[in-house]
Formats: sequence, C-alpha cells, structure tokens
Amino acid sequence: MNEYFTERHGMKLSVICFLVFLFLTMFHNRAAAQTDTIRIMSYNCMNYDLFQTDCPGNNDFKKKDAWLRTIVNYNKPDIVSLVEMNPSRTFMLYIRDSVLNKTCANCYDTCFYSNLYSASKAAMLFYRKEKFGFISTATVYRDGTSEDVNWHKLFYIRHDSIQSPDTTFLNILPVHLVSGSSADAQRASQTAGIMNYLNTHVGRLSNYIIIGDCNIRSSIEQGIQNLLNPANPRTRFYESTGLLGDYTGDPSSFTGYLTVSTTSSAAALSLQNCSTDKGSKGWYDHAYCSEYIMKETGNVKYINGSFTVTGQDGNRQGISVNDPPLNTSAPADVIDAVFRMSNHYPISLKLLVDLSRKPANLSDSIASGLTEIERDNSFELSLTNPVKEILHFTFSQGSFYSESEIRITDMSGRLLFTKTGRELDLEDIDVSYLQQGIYFVSFITSAHIINMKFIKE
Repeated sequence: MNEYFTERHGMKLSVICFLVFLFLTMFHNRAAAQTDTIRIMSYNCMNYDLFQTDCPGNNDFKKKDAWLRTIVNYNKPDIVSLVEMNPSRTFMLYIRDSVLNKTCANCYDTCFYSNLYSASKAAMLFYRKEKFGFISTATVYRDGTSEDVNWHKLFYIRHDSIQSPDTTFLNILPVHLVSGSSADAQRASQTAGIMNYLNTHVGRLSNYIIIGDCNIRSSIEQGIQNLLNPANPRTRFYESTGLLGDYTGDPSSFTGYLTVSTTSSAAALSLQNCSTDKGSKGWYDHAYCSEYIMKETGNVKYINGSFTVTGQDGNRQGISVNDPPLNTSAPADVIDAVFRMSNHYPISLKLLVDLSRKPANLSDSIASGLTEIERDNSFELSLTNPVKEILHFTFSQGSFYSESEIRITDMSGRLLFTKTGRELDLEDIDVSYLQQGIYFVSFITSAHIINMKFIKE
C-alpha cells in the first residue's frame, strides 16, 4: 500500500515539476522574443571610389570592397553608416549589392540620401531588412563643404506574435563634420544648423542618434556643446560613453577610443593612400544619443559599455594598428583590413530594444482622428487617420510637377502598391483591399521625399 501511494505521489511530483519547467521555458522564450540587440556601425571609408592622382594606393576600390566586407562580416551590424563615399547613387547600390550583401543573403537595403550642393562625397546609411523598414529621409543641413547631413527614420520590425499598434522608430543622422584645428567655428556652424532643424521640426527627441566622423578635437568645442547643451533641453544629446575631455591634446586618457590614425608615418608612406600618419593620436569618431535612449525612457536604450572601436586594443597610441605589440583585439584579417582600408578605425555601439515596454515615439505616434502633416520646403500634404477605403490627400501646392512615384508598404517593409508617372493624380488612392493595420505611404520625386503613415480600418 505504501509503495502504491509513494508511486502516485512521485508521479504527481513529476507532473508538477514538468509543468513548472514548461511555464518557465515559455516565459523565458516570450521574454527573449520581446528583446533584441541592435548593433550600429559607422566608418569613414576615406575617399571610397574617389580617384586621387597623388594617392594611388587608395584608388583600387575593388580592394577596398574586400576590406570593407571583412570588417562588416566581423562586426555584423544591423545599421551601417559610411562617409567619404562616391556620391553616385549607382555606387550606393553597388556597395549594397556587391559589398554588404556579399556578407549575408541579400539582407541589407539602403536609405535615400541627398547631395544638394553637389559635394564631392556622400554619407550613406544601410540597414538589415529583417530588422528594420525605411520610412523617410530629410536633409537637415548642407553647406557644400562636406556631406549633407540627412535624417533617416527607420522602424523596427516585430517578429513576436504580439499584435500591437505601437511602432518603435529609430532616427539616425550620419555626419562628417569639417576637419582641421582651425575649423572650430565651421563645425560649430554645422552642428548649430543640425540642432536648429531638430528644434524646429521635432521639438522633443525620442530615439535619435548622431554618429560619424565629427572631427571634434575637444568636448569644450562649441561644435559639441551645441549637441550636449542646446537651448532646448528636449533636443539634448549625450556622448554615448560619457567620456569628455581633450580628445587630441590628451590622447593618453582615451587610448581605447582613439580612431585616427591606423597608420604610423612609415606605414602611411608605404601604403600611398594619403592616410594620416603618426598612428593613433585622436578620438574623432563619436556616437551621440538622445536622452530617451540614454535614460531608458522608452523601449530603446544604449547598452552601457557597448561603444567599441574595431581594431583598437588601447596600445596603438603613436603606432599602426598592426605594429607590435601584437594586436589581438580582432582577428588578423580584420586588423589588416582596418590597416589598409582607411586612416580611421570603425566604431560601433549596441542598443537594446525591449518590446515589453511602451515606445517613446512622441510625435511619431499614430493617433486616430488626427491629421498627419508633412512639409518639404515647397509644398505641404496631409491625410486624416484612420482610413477606410480611400486614402485622401490634401496638397497645399497641388500635385507634383515632375516624374513621380508613390509607394505603399506594410510594417515589414513589403511593397504593396507602386505607381510612377508624370503629374500623377495622387489625391485619392483606393486601399479597400488592404487588411486592417498600419501602413506607410511614400511620395518620391527628383526634388522631394515625403513619407507618411496611416491606419487602415
């Protein structure tokens, strides 16, 4: 009898343990499905596909293709910002297809970019399609002396089974500020222009990142103070590491973050690629994040300690990336690629997306019954949410008078509708065939890129 009850008791205990294990496993999987780590990489590629007669070692862009592939394959970034690029759109697509998408199976796509003053170089942004969809690009600042500063808005693609009207947006501004010890005032003018735009068009930042070759020599420069201490505190940015100081005058305080140069004097001469010599001597490439990211206000936050400089082991001051002592911070082929590709080290940082928290989208949110309004210098258009059968637009300046395209995409970035033509009648679009949900509509001409979101009932 006792054996019978003992056996029954053991069976019940086993069942209970199994159920507890199953519950914990499901809870863990659900929690894991609601979080994701995003890696953003930025790189000054040093005159990529820009022929220079006095720099023969930098003119073979096919070699640079292989080096960039090696670096990207090692970092595996979800978002890639590249500056000092040939401003041709054909070259942008070439980089996407022949470099980035050679590291994975057609996983990267590219944002639009502007070059309004026909600058000799461009800043480009690429993203992994399984994690992000493209919404819009706006020109924030341009002066013709360096790449236009574009504001790229992406949305995070959910892969869990939870249905939510909330959208997580990420706003990236790749920058390449003017260089030189005597260009403090010009850099200050550039960042002032960026902040003025954000203050006027946004007012309060949610998930925003300014990243790239800032050429800032010290955190007391006005160019950086415009970001760290703006007149409107709601547009404030933070240096992601929190490290402030004299980045070029006191390099020994920042040895793990020095981004210029990858080559010593002798190495620069042998490479013949016009790279800056004297080894690592300054921290020029930075990532600045908005308060919502740094203070964990929404569902996107900076992962503390995640800012890294690829190939920088902290022992490179005054020497090349591949000089003794042996640099083991990355594989040998990556160290070699960093040495040959550019005089800058690549930088990267990580963000945590927590879908269990409400996104801090602020003005990005989609509200029923409210009118969405977008402006692009010469005209304004608006629509009212939600939409039932007809997507109706109101144009302040009439329709587009140029070759135009309209696109409708879903939250995954899948193209559902497209139409091109001249002087398109865009004021009424039949969307009755769409299922209920959130969609994006884009208007594209040679002079304008307008993107809006709408709710289909």
